[in-house]
Amino acid sequence: MNGSGGGHFRSCSDSVLPDGTRLLLTEKVIGDALEREVDVLRPDQSSVSLISINTAEVAGQAKVKVVRDGLPLTLDQLKAAALSADLQEWITPEQAQQAEQTIRPFHDGSPEHNQPTGAATPKPGSTG
Repeated sequence: MNGSGGGHFRSCSDSVLPDGTRLLLTEKVIGDALEREVDVLRPDQSSVSLISINTAEVAGQAKVKVVRDGLPLTLDQLKAAALSADLQEWITPEQAQQAEQTIRPFHDGSPEHNQPTGAATPKPGSTG
């Protein structure tokens, strides 16, 4: 089975949990790249997507480079993280302020790959 971005799927499973949460687990191979992804759609329509891949883009090179053998996270580990009750939908204003102090622009030496600084977003209507 070929994916839309090339390569092929090693595995793909779609399920609905008892609470109505939809869960999609995929493992895809694209050349030397191995990618694992977990997508969760909760009954309240909020979603979580986690991806683990063994490659990285390298400035000035057309192909991605394998940066580690295997992957740091398995599909089971990604699934556990995505479904964790500890995963917060929103952060507090204090957490947003702390995050903004640590976010730095990404620069890889080429003008087209420089990204602006990001900003963490607190829950709408929260104060702090």
